Amino acid sequence: MTTYVCTNNPAHKYPSMTVDGFCPQPECFGVGFLVEEQNTSIGISGQAKEIGLCVLLMDVSGSMKATAFPNSPAQKDLLVAGSASGGIFDLAPMTNKDDAYIIGVMFDHNTNVIFTKSVSNILGQYPNASDFSKFLISKFTYGGTDINQALSFAKQIYDDFIQKGDLSKYGGPSNVKPVMQTILTKNGDTKIVPNIRVLIYTDGRDEVLEKITGNPFAQEEIDVLMGAFFGEGQEEGCTALKSIVSKCPIHGVDQFFLINDPNRVQTLRKLFRMASGASGFCPVCLAQDRAV
Repeated sequence: MTTYVCTNNPAHKYPSMTVDGFCPQPECFGVGFLVEEQNTSIGISGQAKEIGLCVLLMDVSGSMKATAFPNSPAQKDLLVAGSASGGIFDLAPMTNKDDAYIIGVMFDHNTNVIFTKSVSNILGQYPNASDFSKFLISKFTYGGTDINQALSFAKQIYDDFIQKGDLSKYGGPSNVKPVMQTILTKNGDTKIVPNIRVLIYTDGRDEVLEKITGNPFAQEEIDVLMGAFFGEGQEEGCTALKSIVSKCPIHGVDQFFLINDPNRVQTLRKLFRMASGASGFCPVCLAQDRAV
């Protein structure tokens, strides 16, 4: 039987989904979404199950209602939701869909987990990418912008996954560990890194501290943060986001993607796919990404 757990307080569990999708407890309404509780994933002889993980940080601030490009009617929120859902559904041919997990986090001045599921679960729950896109759009809240809080929250998820092997507080499985992958660095060295990526999408600067204070992943051996910006490229927020990302360990290119033209919408879709499949870090990786 399916159990639904509150993303704000995992102690709040219910046998059925509420009409509006929120936890009915007064302190959680508006911030605690109900998500399906995942069964603990146990491998052979009780060993932790190895999984890959993508944390999607999606900006849902008020500016997302604006059109994305000059002389174009397409709104940013619709393009992001459609690109994210399309990219995830592009992973249908994956052979390890049960072991590829995605935590969808939406942020404005608050930060909320809206789903934690394997690619297989997403494809099984939603008939097509359009239905999943509509679900994402329904969760947009259009508040302020707190990028620092979103990055800190993603680092908490990262630490819980890497250090504790437990994603249960986000509605995910416990007793898991990251799949380890070998990469060949630009210098010709080989490194074994955890199969996790964090992708933040935003179209503006931080409105709380008025600047991005830093990258909490920068001190890790491999920085898993990738940044994507919707705009012309000269905005203060774009410069700030690009300044905190690291260089790709494989190609030495900034782990940064600028979406400044309608022709780059397909790039955004491929970026969501690459991040969810945890197959690369930078635009060169994206260009080389073929297999799913």
